[in-house]
Amino acid sequence: MKAHETSYAGYRMRSRLEARWAVAFDELGYDWDFEPEGFRVPLRYRAQWYPRGAFLSYLPDFYIHDRGFWAEVKGRMGAQDSTKTYNGAAALSEAGNDVLVLGEVFRQPRGKSRRPWKLSFKEGDLTATPWPPVEEPVV
Repeated sequence: MKAHETSYAGYRMRSRLEARWAVAFDELGYDWDFEPEGFRVPLRYRAQWYPRGAFLSYLPDFYIHDRGFWAEVKGRMGAQDSTKTYNGAAALSEAGNDVLVLGEVFRQPRGKSRRPWKLSFKEGDLTATPWPPVEEPVV
């Protein structure tokens, strides 16, 4: 599916999905910026061959000031997208700000979940946990 450029809150977003997430952040009362800063990040995780010591440019979609994390919106994630997202998340998390990967949660496929995932880099490992955290039921 082709992305449709959409304007919201004075920003030109590359997709309606990004705009939907911006609306959701506003509804949640979060203070956010769209693509405020790009980064040059080292390549740690590779979907294909890259030379050793390679770096790539990474521009996360949102910074959520209230929560202190970055957010990356992905409708579908191909190999190049996952390489950028995983490497960007590892570098930003190592610097102190985890990254949420936000998909198309507005249209759930029957019987499947498309929950957001929080990527954290600790002790050399990139881990993914559902977000927001699910609390265990009290029995």
